Amino acid sequence: MRTIRIVTASFLLAWIVLFTIAICLAEVSVPVEQRCQNYGPSCVNANIVTQLRVLGYDDLATQWRQTHYGGEDAKSNAANLNAAGIDYRQITNGDYQFLYDAIAGEHPCHVELYAGSCNHSLLLVDINSERVTFVDPNRTKTNWSMTRAAFAEYWSGWAFYIVGVK
Repeated sequence: MRTIRIVTASFLLAWIVLFTIAICLAEVSVPVEQRCQNYGPSCVNANIVTQLRVLGYDDLATQWRQTHYGGEDAKSNAANLNAAGIDYRQITNGDYQFLYDAIAGEHPCHVELYAGSCNHSLLLVDINSERVTFVDPNRTKTNWSMTRAAFAEYWSGWAFYIVGVK
């Protein structure tokens, strides 16, 4: 009887460890057909449309696509999301734990990268100690990645993800 309990406990522990590893290594799924192509200087808004589609809010995504155009920053983005009754989480302080939490919760997470005087918004779908993987609204057919070091150099510190609709 004692042997069975030890074997069962060992099996359960091994299963928990494997399940935890699988969650940590899982990339957030963003099907190609749900990705919104950038429509002008609107990469933030294209990413919002994609996030809404992934969450199953297709009508709201269509409405957002038709009514939101142009560049956004954290402040204007928060005002737009609040006005639409969208529940979201947002940071501007560059907290990496926020990114890990978003991915663990299976939320594609908007991040903004700066390169010189140009900024561009992407959807983070995976992050680990070596690489960061994105969906780019300018290249919606495939994911692409960069080293974690390059991401650290270019990330503005702004990130957000949509939880649902209030």
